[in-house]
Amino acid sequence: MIYEPSCEEERQYLENYDPNKYAKPSVTVDFIVHIKGEGILLIKRKNYPYKGRWALPGGFLDVGKENTLQAALRELKEETSLDIPVDNIKLEGVYSDPDRDPRDHVVSVVYSVELDTSYIGKVKPADDAVEAKFFAINRGPVYVGRDKILAFDHDTILANYINKNCKCRPSITDPIVRTKRRPNLDILYKNDPPITKEL
Repeated sequence: MIYEPSCEEERQYLENYDPNKYAKPSVTVDFIVHIKGEGILLIKRKNYPYKGRWALPGGFLDVGKENTLQAALRELKEETSLDIPVDNIKLEGVYSDPDRDPRDHVVSVVYSVELDTSYIGKVKPADDAVEAKFFAINRGPVYVGRDKILAFDHDTILANYINKNCKCRPSITDPIVRTKRRPNLDILYKNDPPITKEL
């Protein structure tokens, strides 16, 4: 869409406007890919910061060339090889704490999607990811959002998503754990076993 100034005065104002008048944050995107019964897709970061840590697939917006959804789809495909339909993608939120990224003030736009199990075998790490796999959501004692297990503020992002969308306490473990009997949460949360070594 090309904006047309309403008058000559506005045209001159826009021509003379200084785009550097206000400091700008960097913009990134993150993707929560959820397969019910299998878990959340995470990638292990190839580069600093948080090299070797698990994170949501995502990356920087290509400013002036794409919108945030296009960036999220591009980054997901680059890092996990997943090419997904746009039908069920949801905007989960915007995370803008000035200290969420050690490099700069980085604002992240977070999307989510629920996929069927046919996508599991299509995941292959690439680009900035050295690994990519699904981590199960269950009622276990590994608290997302408490121990900074994941890169950046992705613990918080996932905890918010799980609280909103899943009928369980926010936790991520690997391998996948399924149980027919609901565990005693009070005992679990008082006696936390060591978290998965990979995390």
